[in-house]
Amino acid sequence: MRLALTLAAGLAALAGSAFALTAASAQEVTAAPPVAAAAAPAAPATCDRPTPPAVVDGSTATIDQIKGSQRAAAMFVDTSDAYQSCVVDNVKAQRDAAKANRTHFDDKIAKAADAQLDANQKDKEAVVKAFNAAVKAFKAAHPA
Repeated sequence: MRLALTLAAGLAALAGSAFALTAASAQEVTAAPPVAAAAAPAAPATCDRPTPPAVVDGSTATIDQIKGSQRAAAMFVDTSDAYQSCVVDNVKAQRDAAKANRTHFDDKIAKAADAQLDANQKDKEAVVKAFNAAVKAFKAAHPA
């Protein structure tokens, strides 16, 4: 099952206000489903986990701050997708190397990767949720 989140979902409600969402500014985020969490070492050092951006307080934010927050959230999601791909590719490479060398693949590697993917997925979902809440608060503070 794929989870589709839309950064622009909250902005769609702003259509009648000072901020109109255009098709070009809508950022659809398609996220991989979360994987089971496991207590294990961090993901391989070659994959840099992105830091979630701060989301503005929509009740006090300007329209430019809301737009900046949208860009930051979209960039975070894109960077997180690249991070998750890196982690998955790294595990696959280690599995393939173990198979090619006829050695045992340590399942702790995959469990550690699963934990990292799960944590990053939760970060992505939290950022999108916070952004949508900021847009809702912005709209409430700036009625049309």
